[in-house]
Amino acid sequence: MKSDADRRSSAGIRIAVACGLMAIMTAPAQVSYRQPAAPDYIKLLDDPHRIDCLKPAEIIRKIGLAPGNIVDDIGSGSGLFTRPMARAVAPGGRVFAVDKDLLRHVAETAAQEHISSLSAANSHSSAFSTSRGPGFGEP
Repeated sequence: MKSDADRRSSAGIRIAVACGLMAIMTAPAQVSYRQPAAPDYIKLLDDPHRIDCLKPAEIIRKIGLAPGNIVDDIGSGSGLFTRPMARAVAPGGRVFAVDKDLLRHVAETAAQEHISSLSAANSHSSAFSTSRGPGFGEP
């Protein structure tokens, strides 16, 4: 006859095995993905149909950003959300755009749109820090 400790141990093992099997069965298949070149990727990210589906202005409004807020936009991509968030937190606020590939585009478009409440940081920079240290600046 099994003791209570043996039954609990056996049940724990069965639960762990079941969780492991569920994780394996529900894990997405490994798909090789290669990001398009920057100009093509920007076109893809800024596609009007994508913008209509994502509704960035509505999402930013629902977030409730206000002047003076500080926002870290990790994975800022083309800046589709970054620039409107930077407008929403001005004056006195700041949006820190963090990405690995498209920061130059984000910084250039922000400058073209006269947005001064946006800073860009390369996520591969050894100086990058979420404490908004020296890694933040020009891409």
